[in-house]
Amino acid sequence: MRRMRCRRCNRLHTELPDVLTPNRHYGSEVIENVVDEVSTPEDLSTENYPCEKTMQRWKDWIAINHDQIEGTLRSVGMRLLELHESLLMSTDSLLTKLRDPGQGWLSILCRIIYGSGGCLLRQKQSGPSAPDLSGTAYPP
Repeated sequence: MRRMRCRRCNRLHTELPDVLTPNRHYGSEVIENVVDEVSTPEDLSTENYPCEKTMQRWKDWIAINHDQIEGTLRSVGMRLLELHESLLMSTDSLLTKLRDPGQGWLSILCRIIYGSGGCLLRQKQSGPSAPDLSGTAYPP
């Protein structure tokens, strides 16, 4: 795997192949199959797959990041692909459209998000989702 130094932050980054998902120990295909419910804990063919708790964490991971994924896909569509502004107003889920054709959607998604400088949350964030800008302090 190639390692490259970022000119902006001067940090080393590792270029991952499409078969790997950042911050995950299993391949993209395995995670896709679990999220798409192609593979379940009850399947005999999934004996070497992760435990049921890990499978649930992956589903939660996609659910937690759903809004961020949608926003990034719309932003990239508008800025880089020069798609029409109706894309921003559409209520259709771009993630669902990306997942419809089948295998490979997670690799494409990660390439778009991480390639555009974004990232996905690893786990559910505790506390308020946005900073309190009201100027009022919380009681101790």
